Amino acid sequence: MKTDETPKPWRRRPGPQREGSRPPSKKVPQDGDRIYKRRIEKRLKQGELAHLAGISPQHMSHIESGKYGASPEVLHKLATVLDCTVADLMPEAAA
Repeated sequence: MKTDETPKPWRRRPGPQREGSRPPSKKVPQDGDRIYKRRIEKRLKQGELAHLAGISPQHMSHIESGKYGASPEVLHKLATVLDCTVADLMPEAAA
């Protein structure tokens, strides 16, 4: 490299996808929209629901956006806080 050239910013090349990982654009089977609707009905902020359920606000955000699915334990905690059943929070195909 010549001294008068400015260095180019480093860019990460997309590597091969690890086996068993899913593409980031796919939503997981659990439906965060139902959790979102229940939360709005209860007039709770996302952070408040996360605190009451004992999970981080980031995790709550990922669940509602469909980036991650909620474990059965987390679904039970959310259902308890939202005064509904776990089946009410699941997508119609699974309910």
